[in-house]
Amino acid sequence: QSLIRIVALSATLPNYIDVSDFLRVSRHQGFFYFDSSFRPIPLEQQLGLKGKANSPVAHRNLDQVTYQKVIDLIRAGLQVMVFVHARKETVKTAQAIREAALADGTLDDFSTQEHAMFSPQQVVLL
Repeated sequence: QSLIRIVALSATLPNYIDVSDFLRVSRHQGFFYFDSSFRPIPLEQQLGLKGKANSPVAHRNLDQVTYQKVIDLIRAGLQVMVFVHARKETVKTAQAIREAALADGTLDDFSTQEHAMFSPQQVVLL
């Protein structure tokens, strides 16, 4: 009998080796790393921040940069996934993007009503 342990990490985690060392996983046996060649769509990491870390100014700037990147990608017809560092930041970031879209008059760009995958005919109740 052997102990089986699976730890899945985010694709954006740059220090996966440190985590494996902390968990005492051998780098030669039982350690697997899948680089970007396994991704159907390349992962892009971008950072844009001005202001003192964790200050309201820095948060507003990051929210604005995030919104601008998201709306640019959506207008290009691409799908977007925004990674944040904590669960509570998910809601805050989504609200900030929504507020920016309302202020910018671009909220309709986020609508899925025209997409066949999200049409009412596709909904099946069990």
